[in-house]
Amino acid sequence: MDSPSQPQPTVGLRERKKAETKDRIARAAVEKFVTLGAEGATIGAIAEAATVSPRTFHNYFHHREDALIHFCVNYVAQVADAIRAMPADHDPITALESYIEEFMARPADDLRGWSTLSRVGNHLASYYQGLMESPAGASGSMTESEHPQGLAMLRPLVAALQERSNGTLPEFQGFLLVTFAMSITDTVQGMRYLDPSIDAAATARFIHDGFNSLREGFHFRK
Repeated sequence: MDSPSQPQPTVGLRERKKAETKDRIARAAVEKFVTLGAEGATIGAIAEAATVSPRTFHNYFHHREDALIHFCVNYVAQVADAIRAMPADHDPITALESYIEEFMARPADDLRGWSTLSRVGNHLASYYQGLMESPAGASGSMTESEHPQGLAMLRPLVAALQERSNGTLPEFQGFLLVTFAMSITDTVQGMRYLDPSIDAAATARFIHDGFNSLREGFHFRK
């Protein structure tokens, strides 16, 4: 008698496992980039940390920077979900302000904190700038994966803000709102570097002042 055949994994299960592996590799890439720096975060080191082979790494990503981008794309999706989960009476600016307050309170070693995301973002900006200035970039022959994500990466977050505005927030203004919020975080962090005595309460005041400037504009005495 033939033995009963083993049930085959569903497509959904296989795809979920592949997605989990991809996310694990991307997280390992960020961890190694933060702990070892750009030089030490080799594909071999990333693969080892993710418990996969270098060949498996290349099954998911062409370059290390693709893995870093994937982590950032996932992070933006998480921020968009957080914005959607905010109280109903939060307009887009208030929702972003609430998120930024929590974001800036994260410890320095949090992979979703300012320090890590700033380092990764600066590296990617420099990396893609180099690609764009390369002969391939100048000739327009870069592959799709080599093109910088730019504002496209922020689209899910902008969409979440548009939903919170009941569709009254144009996409351009949504991008402006997000980039302004990012500028607030950078400026607040810069202030903390300038003055290490700035504590959590002062940080929260800076954030509030920054978003109030967005709400009300800048006022100067003539």
